[in-house]
Amino acid sequence: MFGASLVANSQIIKRDQVVFMEH
Repeated sequence: MFGASLVANSQIIKRDQVVFMEH
């Protein structure tokens, strides 16, 4: 459960970084 949460959290962070880079 905790591991899955970390993976989901890291994916959200990556997505935010990509959006930040595109702007």
